[in-house]
Amino acid sequence: MLFAPHIQGKSIVAEPLLENGTTLLPAGTVLEGVLTQVRRAGRPYRAGRMRLGFRSLRVAGGPAVGVTVIASAGQFAGATKLGPEGELTGGALNRKQALINIGAAYLTGKILDDLIEEGAKAVLGATAAGSAATTARYVALGTGTFMFLMHRGREVSVPIHTELQLTFVREATPVTHRD
Repeated sequence: MLFAPHIQGKSIVAEPLLENGTTLLPAGTVLEGVLTQVRRAGRPYRAGRMRLGFRSLRVAGGPAVGVTVIASAGQFAGATKLGPEGELTGGALNRKQALINIGAAYLTGKILDDLIEEGAKAVLGATAAGSAATTARYVALGTGTFMFLMHRGREVSVPIHTELQLTFVREATPVTHRD
């Protein structure tokens, strides 16, 4: 999910919110929110981040009411994790993917090592074979390390119909102006 900050969206309350048998929010209540922070997964292996902010709710047939709500729990696809402040992150790389990335970086470095070494031997002859092999190994080591570090971390993934548990941070107040 790649979005620029400040994109607006809506969430619908699936089950009524009850307190001591009294319905505080009926099912179908619409929460209007905005993505307040979005950061793509970076290199090396930095996870993407996203923060959802819900700013108002509207009970069917009623006026919009200003709220401050954060996501406090949910079931997310893949490795997406929810932090204590309501920030979603792409999660850590699993062991299998890390080993595949290490193997790909090693293989790239090894192939480059062999190509440089054999090319130098063919061009310069046997007299430069020792220094060509040393140079090829350093170039291959640098290239393999570079390839490993060029991998991005995991992106945040929140598919449609994802269930979130929301926590109200402060009292609700009537919204006086809507854009």
